[in-house]
Amino acid sequence: MRLGGTAAALLLVLTATAAGAVATPSAHQAAAVKWTGTIDGNGTVAGFQTCTGTWQGTVAFDVTGSTVSGSGQVDIGSPACSIKLPEPEIDHVDFTITGTKESTPTGETRFRLFLHPKAFAPPNGIGDASGFLTHYGQNGEGILLVLTATGSRIDQRLTSTVSLSNATVTLDDHFVLDFSCDPDLLAKALREYDTANGFANAGVKELNQAAGDLRDFRNDYLKESVEIGAEKASLLQFSAWSATPRSRSSR
Repeated sequence: MRLGGTAAALLLVLTATAAGAVATPSAHQAAAVKWTGTIDGNGTVAGFQTCTGTWQGTVAFDVTGSTVSGSGQVDIGSPACSIKLPEPEIDHVDFTITGTKESTPTGETRFRLFLHPKAFAPPNGIGDASGFLTHYGQNGEGILLVLTATGSRIDQRLTSTVSLSNATVTLDDHFVLDFSCDPDLLAKALREYDTANGFANAGVKELNQAAGDLRDFRNDYLKESVEIGAEKASLLQFSAWSATPRSRSSR
């Protein structure tokens, strides 16, 4: 009966494996989130003269796991300087966004973002009374912007001070964003899930087939073992009867 015990053990393993081989949703599905909203603010550049200006525009970024990437644009206006800046003045900026997503010890979602310059208008612009371009730092590395989400919304004001060699720039930013599922990212995640689920179901089918074959083998083996055992018992009984001395009357 040793083989029967082995067959039963293998059948148990195959059955458990088949039951456990269920596809789970792709991790990308949970990460298929897009944040969109607005940015507005104003800046003051204080040096050998004082300049001020404002900006207003839009931002959007995707979150995949802990990675953040996106883009935005602002229109710069209301320039004012004690001494007029060289022309032409920059009145529009396109930028990209990079950063990371993290969770705070209190369970809040926090984004650590950097803005990077992409294009200016006019292309040969020189003056920026608002100081918005200081978001990119002196070497284009950007200043860190930390945004904290409250549920599905970000409504946050940030004040940053950047010290340059000949001026101090104060930037006041206001971000208002909401998140939603990105249809493209969600569709991709669902396609990945369907593919994984198809492979898993195929695997379950094969495991169930193997378990069925092993179950049939076990049943046939046990049936044959019982039949052989019965035959052996009959032979032993006949041998014992044949070896028993008989009286003359029985001869």
